[in-house]
Amino acid sequence: MNLLYFKIAFRYLLKNKLYSFINIIGLSLGIAAFIIISLYVSHEKSYDTFQGSDQVYRVYMDYLEGEQFEPGDAQTYNLSGPTIEKQFPEVIDYVRLFRLESVTFVNKDKIIEQPSGALAGASYFDIFNTSLLKR
Repeated sequence: MNLLYFKIAFRYLLKNKLYSFINIIGLSLGIAAFIIISLYVSHEKSYDTFQGSDQVYRVYMDYLEGEQFEPGDAQTYNLSGPTIEKQFPEVIDYVRLFRLESVTFVNKDKIIEQPSGALAGASYFDIFNTSLLKR
């Protein structure tokens, strides 16, 4: 029964080529526009979600190789934070973050392994409105 429906639809497409072409192109463009807009909105909502993040900025470092700047990432030198705070009076505070791929804690005979983790400076809790679950 389904095969019959496909045959009828295919025959209709062949019979009305221009009308079918316009419908298929319109549908394709609509779906493509929906996907692109969804990806854009998802990207825009994926960062700056902390409370009070209107005054938080991320330092991004490009690397100089020869005569050209190569795109880098958000890993900067250790002295970047104190230097920027000293050079620019608008900077109130800074925090350094370092992501770890795996973390192992050893407490006497107990070993706890985590698949990921992060190290942060003491001012992290002053800048971001988060709290520790346990102390």
